[in-house]
Amino acid sequence: MKKAGQDVYALKSQGTPSATGPVNSGISCDGTWQKRGYSSRNGCVTEISMDTGRVLDPLDVEALTPAMEPEGADRIFQRSVEKHNLGYTEFYGDGDSKSFTRVKGVYEDDGIEMEKKECIGHVQKRVGTVLRKLKRENPGLGGKGKLTDSQIDKLQNYYGIAVRSNVGNLAGMKKAIHASLMHCASTEQCPLHDHCSTASASWCRYQQDKENQTKLYKH
Repeated sequence: MKKAGQDVYALKSQGTPSATGPVNSGISCDGTWQKRGYSSRNGCVTEISMDTGRVLDPLDVEALTPAMEPEGADRIFQRSVEKHNLGYTEFYGDGDSKSFTRVKGVYEDDGIEMEKKECIGHVQKRVGTVLRKLKRENPGLGGKGKLTDSQIDKLQNYYGIAVRSNVGNLAGMKKAIHASLMHCASTEQCPLHDHCSTASASWCRYQQDKENQTKLYKH
């Protein structure tokens, strides 16, 4: 882990003459447990560099409550300068803000403000989670020709593509998400691909067929 921290420091201090003090960096923070539902005593919280993709500081934790994730994150952030001479000023995590709320003031004595960044992968995952919950709580919503698990996976995947392809473009993102919903709802009798991107390189094979004058796509 020491070498991983040194590599991030060298990368982030480029252009800073004779840098000796802490440098700022972005990290991804998340916890995992041996069993779901916080029923396990064994777990770990891990910090991964957003610049190199390497683990900077894993911490084993033991508890029965989800509060151990913010506790673990706090311990790691408190020792970031001592261990790697790094300040984790960009926090990439899931929608659960408990860990960020716990650590956001760690560097405030040094006048450094931490910024919360949203992880697209977690946003994408939540779409599938909500749809599966919706299907489970509404008998009859699932089944052939309805909201199947494979259809949910497809919606979740297209949602992630729409977000990643339109970072910084909210209008384009909304349009792409709407297009993916219509795409998945389309049938041979009622094609709804008007909002899908066009041209032969389109992610929509229906639009590819139109551009290439082929008939390969089947709903």
